[in-house]
Amino acid sequence: MFKNYKDLCDVVSLLVYCPSERCYLFTKEASGETWLPSSKCEKNCWKMTAHKINFELFGIDAGTNCHPLRVYKIWLPNHSLNCVYHAVYKVAIKADVKKRLKYKAGMRNRLQWLNMSELERQKAHSNLRSPEVIAFALMTNGELKDSDKDSEVESGSLIEICEENIVIGQDVAGGAVAMASPNLQLLQTAGYTREDQIRIYREFVLMVYPAIYMSVNIFSQFMVDLGWQRTQCQNLFRAADVTGRGGLSFLELMLWAAALEPATQHTGIPAEIRCRYIFRYFDSNRDLKLEYVEFKELVAAARAARQLPIDALSVARDADVCLRQLGMQPNSQLPLAEFLRGVGELRLRGTSSLLRAPRSISAYIVDLQVREQETSQPSTSTTMKIQAGAGNKVESGPVPRPSYGSI
Repeated sequence: MFKNYKDLCDVVSLLVYCPSERCYLFTKEASGETWLPSSKCEKNCWKMTAHKINFELFGIDAGTNCHPLRVYKIWLPNHSLNCVYHAVYKVAIKADVKKRLKYKAGMRNRLQWLNMSELERQKAHSNLRSPEVIAFALMTNGELKDSDKDSEVESGSLIEICEENIVIGQDVAGGAVAMASPNLQLLQTAGYTREDQIRIYREFVLMVYPAIYMSVNIFSQFMVDLGWQRTQCQNLFRAADVTGRGGLSFLELMLWAAALEPATQHTGIPAEIRCRYIFRYFDSNRDLKLEYVEFKELVAAARAARQLPIDALSVARDADVCLRQLGMQPNSQLPLAEFLRGVGELRLRGTSSLLRAPRSISAYIVDLQVREQETSQPSTSTTMKIQAGAGNKVESGPVPRPSYGSI
């Protein structure tokens, strides 16, 4: 929907649901992700925009009963607007109206009716633009339970995402208080200043807005742009998705980036945070235990990082020695606590080199935003000197920003 940060504006989404058939109307984006029918706000009026979306879907059958469901107020640093709003409306329709849905040119294959089980299936297959669409569906019928609510985001009809609960610092306040201490140490070890946090937040908003979570698809594209192989992205996302929500919040992405920085020291609390990411990367079923084959994959990666042979015999020998030193039988599962103990007691070496980004993520984002600023202004020179993660390189001509998909 937005290719440039400066173009961000209010967005209105409409959740259409049919109570008698217990299903909801969604759009399928070009990326294949499921989202709500949405539009940039027109004439500075959310309700009018919601009614327009409704009319485009159902024509004269559209009612006038669009009601606010939830509004997000999202802080925008270094923007002409102090914030933008994502206003989500809901409208209930009858079964006969559902059958008269208007399919505009190019929309027939994009509009789809889904019930809750189908929506959960979409989530399981990583096809949601953001997991919050499930919360929207539950809210329409008053079925959103405390267990379905996100502890990181306040509940209610108005949700504010502002500087006070986004930026972590010595005087941290708001939603980040509970996790401030270890996370602050990680950011400090990575060398992330307040300005670095704001740059990452700005990039995050551009990639995910009007959603508030980063999908698997967008995350994967971001990782590929950083230099990872696409085949690694599923494991990378599982490692980064600490809660198993199916979408990353800004805080989760920022801590993930800090943990992966090439310069982040692998000692103390930051090392434990990094090891938990490493463990989830190899824990394919998220049961907090590494199967023997998964542990051997980790050992092989650690040996490769130390430039040691990774033949099956050498890897199995190292894995068995480590398990015996931890008082465990060979071929047994390795719980998270025992893995952390093994790293702490230096029984498993090489983890300090695992999960290191191919380049500095903070430097990459600086590059993106410098390019965006320079290419948006007339320039007499077509050559830009860009500082990359490990050194300097020269890029010629305007460099397009990566495309993360749009509505």
